[in-house]
Amino acid sequence: NQLSANVQTSFIEYKELSYLREQLKFSFIIILTLVLLFSIFSAVWAAFYSARTLAAPIKDLAQGTRAIAKGNYNTKLPVPSNDELGFLVASFNDMTDKISQARDTAKSSQKESESQQIYLETILSRLSSGVIVFNEDGKIEKSNISAAQILQIEVAILNKKNIDDLINNFPKLKIFFECISNN
Repeated sequence: NQLSANVQTSFIEYKELSYLREQLKFSFIIILTLVLLFSIFSAVWAAFYSARTLAAPIKDLAQGTRAIAKGNYNTKLPVPSNDELGFLVASFNDMTDKISQARDTAKSSQKESESQQIYLETILSRLSSGVIVFNEDGKIEKSNISAAQILQIEVAILNKKNIDDLINNFPKLKIFFECISNN
């Protein structure tokens, strides 16, 4: 009787363990599935975060390049780090500084050239002596009103003309222009 009760108890315990084993397997499957899904979600999030973090300086460079192309040479980009992208951004900032300085230098040179041009034209217009300035090709670059009056030619006709054209159009000045063209 005792043996039969032990067998009966053992069988009941076996059935309980067998039932609990299925529940335990089911619980482990759910937990492992949740851990796997969480790991996949974390990996995808980390990939997007890393891609956004790595692409941000490149996106800034693209926007900076568009700004430079539109003529905004005061564009400064924040240097993200001391790696290769940071070096590239720092180089971009140096380049924009140099372009800005070159633009400013060109503007000041242009203003100075224009003021010198105006000064020269003012002096030429006030001289009572006739002045004719030739370029390397033999064309008249500038002349003043006195030169036009002396030669009895309009200033507009005299300027930007070649000596040969003037000789052909004004035969009375042939000797004068031939002397100039021989020198």
